[in-house]
Amino acid sequence: MQLWRAVFADSNYASLLDHKMGWSFLVSKGLSETVTSYPAAAVMDFGPDANSLSERLESLGADLVLLQFVGYGYDGATGVAAFVPDALELWLSRSCQRRLLIMFHELYAISPFWRRTHWFSGRQKQVIKRLAALSSVAIVSGPNYAQTLRELCPSAIVEVIPIGSNFVSVASEQQSYKKLSVFGLSRIECIRRHTSLLRGL
Repeated sequence: MQLWRAVFADSNYASLLDHKMGWSFLVSKGLSETVTSYPAAAVMDFGPDANSLSERLESLGADLVLLQFVGYGYDGATGVAAFVPDALELWLSRSCQRRLLIMFHELYAISPFWRRTHWFSGRQKQVIKRLAALSSVAIVSGPNYAQTLRELCPSAIVEVIPIGSNFVSVASEQQSYKKLSVFGLSRIECIRRHTSLLRGL
């Protein structure tokens, strides 16, 4: 939250994060695990449809929603989570005081035409475009995502907030070599782009 406050400090949306608020969490799956891991948090689940999500949002009486969006997190089969913008559009329409912040952890699938995911990317784009248009602020973790999102929805206010590493570096006097961890779906591309940096290590 401190990082987000700093990023939005000079914008019209700083007030969205400045006031003290009680956070409630809605999860699409893993309710019992979430409650076990975070017993002090107010956690509820919702079903994979617009009515369920909309009713849960109404029951909270919140005027601010922060959506952590990953298409396949809400629709594991296709990544086309069309019910999410349906529910949020309904929630927003009931009060002009309501605001929606969205953290897009991914946008849409990019794959060869012979893979199943390729045939859902167009519908995934439509969901992303709708969500970006509904948001007060759309947040992404890198400039490439920001450019793509602005192309999909030129009217969206897009902010970039990099996600820091959650790996802990452990120093060891016995190690005389360096270790490098590369992970994700584009490992080869990452190595290709940063060859000069890697050689400098």
